[in-house]
Amino acid sequence: MDIDPFLTVATKEFCNNTFPFQDAREEELFHKNRKRLKKYKEGFYFKNPIEYNINKFGYRCDHIIPPATDYMLVMGGSHTYGHSLHKENRYSDLLEEHYNIPVLNIGVSGGSPNLIKDNILQLLTSGHQLPKLISIQWPPSARICFGHSLINYNSSIFQKIIDLDSLEIYSNTAQQQTYWLLSNFNIPFVEFQVFGSTTTFVTDYARDLEHPGTESNKKIFEYHREEIDKWI
Repeated sequence: MDIDPFLTVATKEFCNNTFPFQDAREEELFHKNRKRLKKYKEGFYFKNPIEYNINKFGYRCDHIIPPATDYMLVMGGSHTYGHSLHKENRYSDLLEEHYNIPVLNIGVSGGSPNLIKDNILQLLTSGHQLPKLISIQWPPSARICFGHSLINYNSSIFQKIIDLDSLEIYSNTAQQQTYWLLSNFNIPFVEFQVFGSTTTFVTDYARDLEHPGTESNKKIFEYHREEIDKWI
């Protein structure tokens, strides 16, 4: 097929590469928190290095092209991407192990609602098989993604081109368009937010001591399992 199933969300230097840290800030936090990490979880994150293996589209996912069999698609921001977390401890990998089907994780650190909608459109028009189920972890609405740029409203350059109210409308519209697309193509979905929801998912932290840790990802997995099993 000539059309890629997903948008490319990173530069050529980042794609098809392996890194010990997601970005300079994570590496900075690692060195800053060395003393705490030596004690936290008995030094687990200090003793066990993390590898970010990035595929050709810029995602931290072993699966590149959707298979011609049943699969799940997981979308979201850094919590889904597994920022500061070993790949095998992400809720997406726990889902893959539990249901024994491929789970494609196209979470993006700094991702936005419009990127989720745009990636669904990309997949729908690519001709590739559609997923059996989509999981959506909604990122904050004060973000926008275009091209390889993942921009937070706090960015000074961003505030020169758009106001926060307009961005909220844009993100909310992208979310409603996502619902419309999934409904029209009869794709079941599970949605959640890591923070700001009635369900408390975060009970521990990853290596940066900011993102959800192993136990938190288990809770997110259990939430998905309960929702998915309602349809099975």
